[in-house]
Formats: sequence, C-alpha cells, structure tokens
Amino acid sequence: MTISTHRAAMPSEPSPSRPSMTSALRAYLLSGLVVLLPIVVTCWLLVVVFQFADGLLGRYLTQLLGYRIPGIGLLLTVCLILLTGVFARHFLGRRMFLAVEQWLIRLPLIRQIYPPAKQMAGMLFGKERPSAFSRVVLVQYPTKGVHAVGFVTNESVPEVDKLFGKSMIAVLIPTTPTPLSGFFVYVPRDEVVPLDVTMEEGLKLVVSGGVINPSLGRPSSLA
Repeated sequence: MTISTHRAAMPSEPSPSRPSMTSALRAYLLSGLVVLLPIVVTCWLLVVVFQFADGLLGRYLTQLLGYRIPGIGLLLTVCLILLTGVFARHFLGRRMFLAVEQWLIRLPLIRQIYPPAKQMAGMLFGKERPSAFSRVVLVQYPTKGVHAVGFVTNESVPEVDKLFGKSMIAVLIPTTPTPLSGFFVYVPRDEVVPLDVTMEEGLKLVVSGGVINPSLGRPSSLA
C-alpha cells in the first residue's frame, strides 16, 4: 500500500515594499527645500538691506564720479551715522540737535510725523527701552476662544483705563510671516496671558507660523 504524503505549501512572505520613484523624489525635494530655503531667504534679505543702505548715498556719489562703486554708499551711510552719534553725544551737538528738533516740530506736516518717529527710534535703539516692548503674550483675537500671539507695547494707558473702567494693555498683534505689519488693540489686563519666551523666540514663532515652537514655560500673571 502506497501512502503519498503532500506537504502543504507554505505561503510566501511578502517582500518588503520599496518606496516608489515619485515618493523618493518628493522626499528629496522637500529635504532640499528645508536646506536651501532658509539660505535663499537670508541671502535675499541681506541683498535687499545692502541695496537699500548702499543706495542712500551711493546714488549721489555715482552721479558725482560718473561710475558706480558697489558698497561705497553703505560705507558712507555707516560713517555718517557714527559721526552723527559722536556729535550728538557732545554738549554742542546736543544743543544744536535740540534747536533743530524744536524747529521741526513747528512745521505743519512734519510735527505729525517726527515726534512718533523719534519715540519709536528711542524705543528700539535707545538706552532706556521699555521692558513692556519685549513681552510676548497671548490675547483672544479675533474672537473669543481663539488666541493670537502679540507683543505688549504699553502697559499703562490711563486714558483708556478711565474710558473702560478697567486696566487695559496695548498689544501689537503681528501678521505671519512678516511681523512688520499687524493689528493694534487694547486688551483687558486680566485677559492677557504672558508667555515665558524672549522677544526673539516670539518673532521666530510668528515668522514660522508656529512651525518653530519654543519651549513655552508656564504662563504667569501680568498683575
């Protein structure tokens, strides 16, 4: 008697799938963008700043010489700023700049522009920069339950406090990805949530649209 044995065929294990050419190309493209985009944006901003600063005085020197020297306008601008700073720190220079300032604020159109511009320059570059300008906060904007990142510009606004009968804070809500523009609002002090981050980290948070997320500390109180 012949007994035939048949071994059951074992199912073959599926071979590991390899990524398709399209997926690989997409991954390479995204990796290249992550590496090159910050470099391109940085170089572009440097070129824009250089061209602007170089053109302030460079154009007049080009007209005078008859040919252009790249970078000479930037060098002259820096030298002019340094000389102005040296002159303004001395007694005679302070007296002269004070006289010029008094004359400027009497002109019909300039007196509406010069004082705010001087106040902003002092806030950004002066020795006594207000600490409120470096505070990063969260405010409910544009509606309740939705929070936006903002920068406190003034924590003491008596006129607005009297109008609303409560302590109000001036907050600038920047736009993404260009924080140079935005919306200016007054927010009740008890509705402002401070973030334990620096001004630089707050700017990175806004510019990146939340992609670069600093290690947020526990919210404290402004009171």
